[in-house]
Amino acid sequence: MSSPDLITEHAEECCFLWHQRNVALFMPHIGLPALARLDERIDAHLDGLRVAGVAALDVLVPLVHREPGAAWAATILAAERHALADLDELLAGHRAAQAAGAAVAWMDAATAEQAMVHWTTSSPQALVVAALAAGHRGSVEPRLSGWASAADNRLVEAAFLSGIRLGIAPLVETARRRVGASDVAVAQAAGMILNLAGETAQIGMAAGAPGWDLPELVRARCSDTGQAASSLRMARTWRERWFACFQAGATGDPSLVPTLIELMADERSARCAGEAVALITGVDLHAAGLTRRAPTTSVNGPSEDPADDNVAMHPDEDLPWPDAPAVAAWWSRQPAFPPGRLLGGKPVTEAASLLATGLQRYRWSAAIEGVRCGNPLFPVDGPAYVQQARLAAVR
Repeated sequence: MSSPDLITEHAEECCFLWHQRNVALFMPHIGLPALARLDERIDAHLDGLRVAGVAALDVLVPLVHREPGAAWAATILAAERHALADLDELLAGHRAAQAAGAAVAWMDAATAEQAMVHWTTSSPQALVVAALAAGHRGSVEPRLSGWASAADNRLVEAAFLSGIRLGIAPLVETARRRVGASDVAVAQAAGMILNLAGETAQIGMAAGAPGWDLPELVRARCSDTGQAASSLRMARTWRERWFACFQAGATGDPSLVPTLIELMADERSARCAGEAVALITGVDLHAAGLTRRAPTTSVNGPSEDPADDNVAMHPDEDLPWPDAPAVAAWWSRQPAFPPGRLLGGKPVTEAASLLATGLQRYRWSAAIEGVRCGNPLFPVDGPAYVQQARLAAVR
């Protein structure tokens, strides 16, 4: 039995750490060991909630609609207590459904199975959670194609997203029919499937500040050198310049490095251009002595304008400031790189090695390359212990 204050503390920490984890998944200085340490902290608070029993759900349930971490923890606890029906209406929200779907990866096989049975037989909104959970569960799901052909747009989007995790081949034909959908989320998810299958499809992106996420990464890694070079030349706004650098790094083409070095002279694109060069060549700018102090005029966080409703941190906040002249001199001394696309200085055919040793942005890139080769998505956002076990099994 736990005191009410202790239960509340465990619940609040779960919410905070789950948010922190979702941010960390795409941070440039986080690797699998750091993710494992964060997961251990989350698991410790989850265990504290398990000890509290029903009282923990009483604290978590009122938070589910606004705290994805509460939805994640409540889903696990409710599944273990065979009480998922109590959450069905609360998981109708987009973020809550995503967190509940992800929670399956933290369940044992028997609990995950009974959760899937519940979600596929209880209600339409629960079916969306089932479709999302299928991908995180990581086992073959023959119902995905049917879900991707449904009338419910949220169910279709969820099926496509899980298809990326489980293998895109069964969904390519359905994606061709859905890529022109009026629903932006469905069209974007279908476009990702087609891009990963090697077909050209425009992936519509939401307005706002750029940043690393799965749609942006798929769009970038499926671009060719010509598209990236054109974007670098034509970019005018800050978002366009940022994505052009991001796209250039994702193509893995060393011929774009000189242009990226030129863009390091512009504060708006300097750090993203530096990361793009690192993604292509594998250079550690800090270790190689190719960085400089941050300019006093740089802005990392939200603006101080009260009319500006964008409160996101700058996507390059944790990146080093490259020293453009030093990088140019370093580049002039480099021998020829292997022909073809590179990731971290290696041919993309060897990208899988970065899943064990790379930082999260390298690992996501390597995982996407695996999908382009016809494999399921390696779960770089899954529980660290699951990732470590899978990596150990192939050594």
